[in-house]
Amino acid sequence: MVLVKKRRRKKRRDKVVKDVQEEDDDEIFFSGGPYDSKLLKTFKGHGRIEAVGLLPLLTCNLSSVDKTMLSAFVERWQPEMSSFHMSFGEMTITHDDVSSLLHILVEGKFFSFPTLTREEAAIVLHKHLGVTQVEAEAEIRKSLGPYSRYTWLLDVAKKMAKEENTKKAARAFLLCLVGMTIFCAKTNNKVEVSYLGLFMDLEKAEEYAWGVMALAFLYDQLKDATKVITTSLGGYLNLFQAWIFEHFPAKLFDKNLNKNYVEGEPRACKWVTKRGNTDLHAKMIVLDDLIESSVIWTPYDEHRVH
Repeated sequence: MVLVKKRRRKKRRDKVVKDVQEEDDDEIFFSGGPYDSKLLKTFKGHGRIEAVGLLPLLTCNLSSVDKTMLSAFVERWQPEMSSFHMSFGEMTITHDDVSSLLHILVEGKFFSFPTLTREEAAIVLHKHLGVTQVEAEAEIRKSLGPYSRYTWLLDVAKKMAKEENTKKAARAFLLCLVGMTIFCAKTNNKVEVSYLGLFMDLEKAEEYAWGVMALAFLYDQLKDATKVITTSLGGYLNLFQAWIFEHFPAKLFDKNLNKNYVEGEPRACKWVTKRGNTDLHAKMIVLDDLIESSVIWTPYDEHRVH
């Protein structure tokens, strides 16, 4: 059993190294973002949006991700355990991490998503975002499935806001926001229309355990990334990277403290990433040699009051 697991892990490691070496652009192999949320911030003062509890996501976006560092951790992900296999034992990203890093709820109601056909997705966009049926169908065609592009959603949000239709403006914006962050797919330019069901009743949306679902989605993406046929990684990679920054020693990565960070902000805002490629094999060797005492197990003690 041990030999089989070692062979499987070596195969995964070789695949990860190959994928990273072939991709020169962070946005290709690691598409989770957003890398530019300036357009989103134009809605920051919207009352209906603020009440849902997702506005902290607007401030949690790092300018880039270290693809080699994330690759080194992906190589250690064990789908059966939903954890990273380290030399000293198992580690994983927890609800506590999500709460401190993103400041979104990890307590509340759960939700599920229906599977929509293209026709159903067009009807949902038409009915709940205020666009015409023709416009909705055109968007589904351009998105190549029951999806909607970020740029299109932001245009709809602006149009609805201008027409003072605040509910539909908020729905379009929030769908775009979760698509760019906690439910970011590998394509990194569109979101499933089925998520719009979360915002039909904006008051009910305040009660959802957003942090739990963000973590579950990231777990699923990590599991998918361990498959031989998978060549990219989705999920909220800023959450993933910030978790590494908080728990592991600086020799693993290149990071700077954000000089403008205030402790009351989400802890993911604390870091500024240095852009550029680093050696994947070197990162893997550091992880192989890491001992338990090198890990920062309780990084949020002083932050919990916030």
